[in-house]
Amino acid sequence: MSARPVVAVVAAAGLAAAVALLTGCAAAAPSTTTAPSRLAATVAASLKYPTALVECGTEKVAVRAGGVARCRLTEGDKVYAVTVRFSSVKGTHYRFDARVASTPMRTLATPKSVGGDAVAQLAAQALAPKIGFTPQLACADGQVPLTVGFVERCRFAADDGDHVAEVTLSAWDGSTYSVTAKVVS
Repeated sequence: MSARPVVAVVAAAGLAAAVALLTGCAAAAPSTTTAPSRLAATVAASLKYPTALVECGTEKVAVRAGGVARCRLTEGDKVYAVTVRFSSVKGTHYRFDARVASTPMRTLATPKSVGGDAVAQLAAQALAPKIGFTPQLACADGQVPLTVGFVERCRFAADDGDHVAEVTLSAWDGSTYSVTAKVVS
């Protein structure tokens, strides 16, 4: 996500949280709150980022006209601040304006390699249906580069002797990877 313009969204949402009354003071006004996961889901649904993850913390969020909540939007390896400003609150319904910052707060680090043991386990699962059992693979490298097309050679024992499997990193999207495997000897 590069040079993203500020996006403003006005949305209306139902508030499922109960109204909690402040105790200890007769003059205290009621405080309406919502679960951060509920606000995040409502904000996410109103934004035009279908693959993004929106989070609004872990504590209940106070909802009142003129109030502001801070959330964050993660899309790919970029994290953006989201400001949610509540414009009106009526009973269990509220309206808000969500603005996504135009520049990321930070960029997430992406790993450049994965442990050979993790690749061996995934490759064993890929080989099992082809050879009729789940082999105990031992791969040559302790760390396997997360480069699509990289081929790792792994060894395993079977009833008919020792074998070599070629394990190819077939996909990597920055957070998950997959492999294909075939027995070559």
